[in-house]
Amino acid sequence: MFGNNYNQSSKRAILKENNTMRWLLRQWYGSTYGGNEITAYQCKSLSVAENVGKIAEGALSAGMLQFAKISEEWKSIVGEQLAMFIAPVALQEKCLLIEVNHSAWMREMNGRPGQMLKEKIQKKFPDITEIRFVPAGRRRKD
Repeated sequence: MFGNNYNQSSKRAILKENNTMRWLLRQWYGSTYGGNEITAYQCKSLSVAENVGKIAEGALSAGMLQFAKISEEWKSIVGEQLAMFIAPVALQEKCLLIEVNHSAWMREMNGRPGQMLKEKIQKKFPDITEIRFVPAGRRRKD
């Protein structure tokens, strides 16, 4: 209980100090320039993108982070045109599931082009040991 009271009183003291600083700056520089000076005394802003990444590292598993990285780089890995027909949908136990939304592309992915794509993905992400192409809407739900 004492700790909570202490935190509340220290927060009040900080707020009071900030309000006093704002009042003094407005009195000294006037209302027009006071706002600029207030901004100059503020803490440095933080990038949301950088901090979300740091927070996510602690909250997400290594596999989830790797899947997010694969998804983020997907178009550069497979190309814009192919990315319209195939997409990564899951990473399960080092097995990447790639959903294929057209039967003609499924035939292609089961042939040499699919093998070349697998090699390219495994070269970029060596932790992935297996890659499976699955028809759209039919992937196994574990």
